[in-house]
Amino acid sequence: MADSDILPNARDRERRAPAAADAIAFTGGLGIAVGVFLLTGDFFAHGHGRPPGVALFAVLVAVGFLALGLLPHSTHAAAVTLIAAGIPGALAWWILPHAHRFADIRPFLILTILAWGACWLAPRTSSCGSGCSAKPRAPTRTPLRRSRRRPRTPCSA
Repeated sequence: MADSDILPNARDRERRAPAAADAIAFTGGLGIAVGVFLLTGDFFAHGHGRPPGVALFAVLVAVGFLALGLLPHSTHAAAVTLIAAGIPGALAWWILPHAHRFADIRPFLILTILAWGACWLAPRTSSCGSGCSAKPRAPTRTPLRRSRRRPRTPCSA
């Protein structure tokens, strides 16, 4: 028996259909990231230097990973947005303030791509978002009619 985690498109079978909740969560995560960006810009303008910017965006990434593991599935879009915006934000505050030509920007671009790749390869969190490690059951369909009920996962029992 093959492990479903190593099969091609294994993650696609777990992904649910896009919903308005995903769009709202994404927008919320983007709003938080923009707020952190504005806050770090204000810190930099008042002479605090680069460390507060790097630290706040690193905290944004950490909060995103914690949200993926601890909060319900409906907030995962916001958590992924926090991570995706936090990585280039932290690297930008670390590398870009002293950039004067494109050669100074190349390390930022390379490190951002590598960090996003590392996050993509990171182990998945629990499937239901509530901390249990149970895998969702495959939806069962009858050949005569389609059920309108959502398939139950082990955590929704």
